[in-house]
Amino acid sequence: MNISVSGLSVTRQAQTVLEDIDLDLSSGQIVGLLGPNGSGKSTLLRCLAGLFPHHSERVALNGTSLSVMPLKTRARQLAFVPQHADVEGELTVEEIVRLGRTPYRKAFQRSTRDDDMAVEEAIRLMRLCGLRQRRWQQLSGGERQRTQIARALAQQPRVLLLDEPTNHLDIQHQLELMRLISQLPLTVVVALPRSQSGGQLLPAADPAEGRAYRGHGRACGSAHP
Repeated sequence: MNISVSGLSVTRQAQTVLEDIDLDLSSGQIVGLLGPNGSGKSTLLRCLAGLFPHHSERVALNGTSLSVMPLKTRARQLAFVPQHADVEGELTVEEIVRLGRTPYRKAFQRSTRDDDMAVEEAIRLMRLCGLRQRRWQQLSGGERQRTQIARALAQQPRVLLLDEPTNHLDIQHQLELMRLISQLPLTVVVALPRSQSGGQLLPAADPAEGRAYRGHGRACGSAHP
């Protein structure tokens, strides 16, 4: 699925965060957003996810603007994992991943076979089979990241948006997570902090197709890291 951005500008408290952003991402690409804190990476991801309604008309999936796309339809196409995703209560890994099936279910509807299959596949892809009954509070940082990504995968999206999924992980776990992400048959847009270069992480994902966008909130070109 193609995702495109046309003339996107965002201003917060009289300060320009994004200015005249144009992107055109093809199906199956893994794309990195590189830059320091405050450069607009998270804002751009949230715009791509349609979380800023006033800017949704600037983002399109396969030519259809997010502004006219029903929320459930959008949730079946796009999945977003924020930087500091947390879970309340005593939910297990499997229960958290199952939350990703919400766009496909009505209130109080029981899980279907399709739901169960999607959850199992997401758990398998993120290598969480041995952790499925472990509670959120018992997980390490890397295990929590993989659980949140598995929840997003259970949505069966065509586009996956990740906000600094490698933050606070050591380099070994950063590379492991990026390798897992690289194996997904999806369009992936991942924000990386300044301390982690695309040269370290994106080649681990896909040395042939990895692309990086570098900038400070302005339209910027692409580069092979």
